[in-house]
Amino acid sequence: MRRPEVPARSTSTRSASSKSTPRRSNAEQVDAELRESERARLREAQAEQAEQERELREASRQRRRAERAQARRFTAGRRRRLKAWGIGAGVVIVAIGILIALVTTPIMSVREIRVEGTDRVSEEQIVAALEGQLDKPIALVSEEEIGEALQQFTSLESYAVDLLPPSTLLIRIQERIPVAVDENGHLLDAAGVSLGEPRDGEGDLPTIVGVAADTAEFEAVASVLKNLSPFMLEHVAEITASSSQSIQLKTEGGETIVWGGPDQSRLKSDTVQALLQSDAVKGKTIDVSAPEHPVVR
Repeated sequence: MRRPEVPARSTSTRSASSKSTPRRSNAEQVDAELRESERARLREAQAEQAEQERELREASRQRRRAERAQARRFTAGRRRRLKAWGIGAGVVIVAIGILIALVTTPIMSVREIRVEGTDRVSEEQIVAALEGQLDKPIALVSEEEIGEALQQFTSLESYAVDLLPPSTLLIRIQERIPVAVDENGHLLDAAGVSLGEPRDGEGDLPTIVGVAADTAEFEAVASVLKNLSPFMLEHVAEITASSSQSIQLKTEGGETIVWGGPDQSRLKSDTVQALLQSDAVKGKTIDVSAPEHPVVR
């Protein structure tokens, strides 16, 4: 007895079954990978752009903070300058106010005039001449006005003005010093200014003979007189000069002193003073035109 034959599966059926689950081709797979790579690149680019935008925003915030800090520093410095200017302006205003008070009020006006250094001119004469300065605010005291008031006193050589707050005007006087007598018997200082008639004891000064003031000869003679010691001023009777380099002195004892020019006058004075201590020069001529080698004849 034969077994019934089982029909064999056809090849076409297997082929259809296999086609129901199709596989990707290589091209499709590569294309998918490329798209995924592109998406990843876009995500990275977007992330990088976002990071750059964040950094820009942070930089902008820092810049604004720096600008605000700089503005605060600038305004603080300006406020300090304005404050300093305000203080300075206040000081100036106060100073001006004080000056106005000094000028317009009697708070610091001259109420007393004191004089120092007078001899030939009395203090009362000076004070009387400056009477116009009394009750004047110290700030308005003028040395020029004081000088004009003191011009009448020829014996004054110089003066200085000191203001002693709150109300004292001090005048320091330097008087002219007489060094000789002219042929009219009037005292002369080294500048040739006449100081009037001599007082007691002043007539013993040397007499300048034949020499006019305001000449080169008088200037040379005055230079000699200023360098004479008190002993020589007391013993010299006359002084003459035919030129500025030809000065002669005569003593009370009758000695003639050939002086020469005014140079080395202090050394010449000391030399003559030493020689006059000796009786050997009585009535003789002493030549000290070269003081290191004096000659007695």
